[in-house]
Amino acid sequence: DRHQFRIILSPEDAGELDDLNGYTRAVMAAAERDLGTRLDWVAVNHHDTDHPHVHIVLRGRDDQGRDLVIARDYITHGFRKRAEEIATLELGPRRDLDIARSRHAEIDKERFTSLDRKLCATANDGVVTPSRGKTAYERFQTKLLLARLRTLEKMRLAAREKDGWRLAPDLEETLREAGRRGDIIRSMGAAMGLQFEPAKLREFGAAGSPPRLVGRVVGEGAADDAHDKRFLALDGADGNQWHVAFDGAPGTAPPEGAIVEASLASAAPRKSDRTIAEIAARHDGMYSDALHARHDPSASPEYRLAHKRRLEALRRAGIGERLADGTWRIPADFLERTAQFEAAKAPARFRTLSWVGLDALTTAPVRTFLDETIEKGEGSYGALGFGGALQKALATRRNWLLAQGLAQEKVNGLSIDQDKLAARAAAAMNAHAEMLGHRLGKTFVPTEDGETIKGRFTERLDIPAGRFAVLEKSKEFTLVPWRPVMETRRGRLIEGVMERGRVNWNFGRTRSGPGR
Repeated sequence: DRHQFRIILSPEDAGELDDLNGYTRAVMAAAERDLGTRLDWVAVNHHDTDHPHVHIVLRGRDDQGRDLVIARDYITHGFRKRAEEIATLELGPRRDLDIARSRHAEIDKERFTSLDRKLCATANDGVVTPSRGKTAYERFQTKLLLARLRTLEKMRLAAREKDGWRLAPDLEETLREAGRRGDIIRSMGAAMGLQFEPAKLREFGAAGSPPRLVGRVVGEGAADDAHDKRFLALDGADGNQWHVAFDGAPGTAPPEGAIVEASLASAAPRKSDRTIAEIAARHDGMYSDALHARHDPSASPEYRLAHKRRLEALRRAGIGERLADGTWRIPADFLERTAQFEAAKAPARFRTLSWVGLDALTTAPVRTFLDETIEKGEGSYGALGFGGALQKALATRRNWLLAQGLAQEKVNGLSIDQDKLAARAAAAMNAHAEMLGHRLGKTFVPTEDGETIKGRFTERLDIPAGRFAVLEKSKEFTLVPWRPVMETRRGRLIEGVMERGRVNWNFGRTRSGPGR
């Protein structure tokens, strides 16, 4: 689809609805009547915050297969109005007592609330003077605000003065950060279950974070419902439990048990951005494949294609403009904006060290990250939690390599015979392929450099050698190195060319008929 719509339904009294699924269906049925078309949508209920809520993904096609167009006013107000009407029909009009109960619950919250919003709005030069109130309702509101001010005083975010209360200048920022911290604790608890120890919680990218972190994935979850951001929960080799922002596409997160390395992302343009800017500077702010080829005759078509893909990603973020003839207009502040784009994506960059757990690596007949760590003489990890398990795995791996004749002790450390290990790795890969072939009832066909590869991407295979994509034809299959970009083509026919152990994929239009 050219586009899709994402909606969050979050009724304040969602816990009192008898059937959240039925409520969601009623809201979407009302939207169908308003828009005059059947809607194709899916939804999931979330119970990971104070209020149960529903995430809805709505296809960007109507019942005639055309692009679904929804007026901006209906998006901003229409959905909300229908949701409120249906909630009122089911629960009845919201009573003053319900509203009072809701506001009273905000008094002790360690997050920014509607009471805080009212205090900030009525403050004069940072000072609030709650009125006595003329009516019973106004006096009740004043009592709520005074109770909230006393809570803020305990948090050192408000102080009594002769004529009222002085609010801290950073009140809103501090409370929003406290609320975010509470959400992190709750979401980490949901992701890690009984393993979670709040005292060990750290947030990667916050002040004091190490530049590099190795950890075992113990869960993942939603970090920001409104923007589809996710996080990984890591059992760190330093003995801490880490909340790490993850900006990968759906389906690309390392599985539970995988071992990853997170490093702080630098807020700097990529090398490709600098190349694009250099070419544009010489051609009145324009960039194209032809200009790139003229600028650098040694640049391969694949290398230039990578720059085009980068520009497509930046265009979706509002950086750069693609013209009808395929050329690109590059803004004067291109490098500054690409640096901001990189910084905003996520505080961490990920490298998956192993798609499988430690136990599968210690005697694996392939090169692993344990070998790399041993050769570099690294491996000074903590003795607690995953750090202790990693230290033990390194020792076991070292002894196994020596016992198998795959390594020798040298003066400057362990020397691994890469040729012997590579031969065993090839045999292990064939064994994995043979087992998969028995399950699929198909013949495994290995790939070679320069060969065109075509097949239906049906599943992934995580083994000590890495993560592989399974491409099937009617009677045979092959294994190729997996890449995150492939996930959007799951179940579809894809085609590419193998070059030096990597596949240069062509994700253009391909016929979806069965392969030979």
